[in-house]
Amino acid sequence: LGVPDNILTVMTDAKKAAVDLRLVLGDRAQDWPGSRLQTAANLLAAVYTRERAKKGVVLVFLDMGTPKKPAPLGFLRRVTAEETESDVIDEPDDAEGLADALDSQVAGDTDSFNLYDALRDALITRGVPAREIAYVHQANTSAERHALFQAANEGTVRFVFASTDKGGSGMNIQTRLAAIYELDAPRAQRPGD
Repeated sequence: LGVPDNILTVMTDAKKAAVDLRLVLGDRAQDWPGSRLQTAANLLAAVYTRERAKKGVVLVFLDMGTPKKPAPLGFLRRVTAEETESDVIDEPDDAEGLADALDSQVAGDTDSFNLYDALRDALITRGVPAREIAYVHQANTSAERHALFQAANEGTVRFVFASTDKGGSGMNIQTRLAAIYELDAPRAQRPGD
């Protein structure tokens, strides 16, 4: 890959490649029908179909391949609240941001690919409407997060994708929660994760 081989590079690339080779090679790699992402999409679509009448929600944890600047959710544009600077949840010092920065330095830049968008696209091809898929990363303030969680509890949003850092605690979406999937090992590998 043009990066000197050292143990950090090898271990980081191996961890990423175990999830999806495109995290290491970007657009030079292709997805295939039996990949982890496609298998997960099949399982998630089955839960979606099974829980259709109840509007069951699926929480998907993905710590690798997080979106860098996801587009805002349409329904969050209507969210208004008095917000102070401390309400903004764009935390550059969090563990996820630090780990992403380290991964970029160690393994090279593969920003052209993220697992969230790839999984969303795979679900859309299986009949899930795009409006029913949301990323916690798309809610940047406390008011937006609350609106996202309310939409999940109402069954308007049926899939919530989150990293352990952004969704591991404080999410109140259990009203319609049908399944939780962890598609990769938590990045920090803390006992609580």
